[in-house]
Amino acid sequence: MKIQKIVLFAAFIPLCFVRQNLRCESIESLNFYSVREIEFEISKNIKMKFCWIPAGEAQLGSTKEEQDFLVSKIYGKRPKWMDLESESVRGKFKTKGFWMGKYPITQEEYTSIMGKNPSIFTSSSPNNEFYRLSDTRRFPVENVSWVNAQDFIAKLNDESNFSKISTAFGAKLLFALPHEDQWEYACRGGKGNKQHFYFGSSIEGKKVHCGKLEPYGTQTLTIDHTSEVGSHEKDIPHPWGLCDVCGNIGQWCDNFYTDQRNFMVIRNSGGFGNIDECRSASRSYDARKFHGRGVGFRLILTER
Repeated sequence: MKIQKIVLFAAFIPLCFVRQNLRCESIESLNFYSVREIEFEISKNIKMKFCWIPAGEAQLGSTKEEQDFLVSKIYGKRPKWMDLESESVRGKFKTKGFWMGKYPITQEEYTSIMGKNPSIFTSSSPNNEFYRLSDTRRFPVENVSWVNAQDFIAKLNDESNFSKISTAFGAKLLFALPHEDQWEYACRGGKGNKQHFYFGSSIEGKKVHCGKLEPYGTQTLTIDHTSEVGSHEKDIPHPWGLCDVCGNIGQWCDNFYTDQRNFMVIRNSGGFGNIDECRSASRSYDARKFHGRGVGFRLILTER
């Protein structure tokens, strides 16, 4: 099987940014499971949180047992797209660790950089009489294309921010969209690919922002809008501190869906579809200029 290796570094963390009480020292000498979060101010009084994704190697994709389960419970006949999320195609991923956004980019964060909010689910939306939303600043930004995400990233990576980024993260890094291998590795949280979600293979008794939960649970929810990022952090805590990697909002990645190079990958298909589309192995795609209510993005930091 192929091993896809992406090497990222975070060499030094100033004490003021680290969530826990840790001495200032090389990140490689610290316990990766203790170093959890850094806050980075992207504009005045607007801070983003980043989680450290530890070094490791993991098998990606869905197992034959997972695919057989989906065929028997949902599809009846094996769909062709399953080939593209199989273990043999997805391969293994190895990393020395990297920083990833704790949450998808919020409406507040996006607006502070871009000066506008393209989201459909806002208090000022023409349809808000139906949604009845009041404060959506901490809702994920949506209705953004892959191109929009790159424009946002380009502004964050302005040369005037280089020293600020280096000071915060202790290395010469840039903001970027994650490759889907990074996204899946982080999503799984070190739990391997034998379970369908990072918290197991059942939704029963758990709160997730997704519509039809069968066959993983018996409840069917009416999901008509996104929700505040991190709403279910306590209900389904992630081993490395991430939120919204199962449900709520789909997220653009920085690689093509196939070798034909015409569509970009979207991971975690959001909260409007079936729960099987929110599995850790699930892949979807769309054109770079597509934008819709169910797609946003989150960031990583990569070497400059």
